[in-house]
Amino acid sequence: MSSIKLAYTATDAWLYRLRNIVVNGLKENPRGEKTKELLGKTMVVDMNYPIIHHPERQLNYKFMAAEAEFIANGDNRVCSLERYNKNIAQFSDDRRIFNGNYGEPFNSQLEYVVRTLVLDQSSRQAVLTIWQPSPVKSRDIRCTISMQFLIRNNKIYTVVNMRSSDIIWGIAYDIFNFVIMTLRVLTRYNEDTKSNVELGILSLVAGSSHLYERHYILADKILTAGRVDDPIEIKVPKETHTSWNLVVSSLHQCMEDISPVFWHIDPKYHK
Repeated sequence: MSSIKLAYTATDAWLYRLRNIVVNGLKENPRGEKTKELLGKTMVVDMNYPIIHHPERQLNYKFMAAEAEFIANGDNRVCSLERYNKNIAQFSDDRRIFNGNYGEPFNSQLEYVVRTLVLDQSSRQAVLTIWQPSPVKSRDIRCTISMQFLIRNNKIYTVVNMRSSDIIWGIAYDIFNFVIMTLRVLTRYNEDTKSNVELGILSLVAGSSHLYERHYILADKILTAGRVDDPIEIKVPKETHTSWNLVVSSLHQCMEDISPVFWHIDPKYHK
């Protein structure tokens, strides 16, 4: 009987979803932009390996780390991210703040989530809402609806519900952000309970998982190249699971470079 892989590295999960959209996606035109789209699909990622790496997708890893810390700190200022991404201001209505930032709702509900898990490790109520009810017209409407955190078998599992997920531009940064947000919850829980709960699986449910027409050629290049022969699988070290300060210091290191000092390279993982 063949075994079933329950979780993938972020790179593998991304490539699988991208291929599925290209092959099976239905054509839709939201806001007049041509896309291929899949509805109601779940991406399953091992949170120990949260970074997508592929030679055809040149990601801004310094921005990735900066945005994750930006969210974890509850920041909403454009100036905090502009030095890492010169185009980011276009998503702000006034070029000063991001109305759709995740940090404010995340931080305002963090205490509730941690307290819920501390009082009952098996709770199903550790849920926070990112979505803003009845949002006004804006350049920055939140793509994420909610996050749920569950502790099972000494691991934390995160279930994220997104209304919209861009397979090329957005998903790589989203996965990393959700893992860092999970680490924020996890380190607080471990500190408060003197536990050593570890990272588990991220299940990302997308109402719409889509590929824009402007990225069709890039998608073909990525899929033609396939998975790199000697992939860099970037692992979150377990020592960060017990201290948020360690997570933050590691993020600062990542802003300068993806360094083996923090990111452990394990090319044999999930081969």
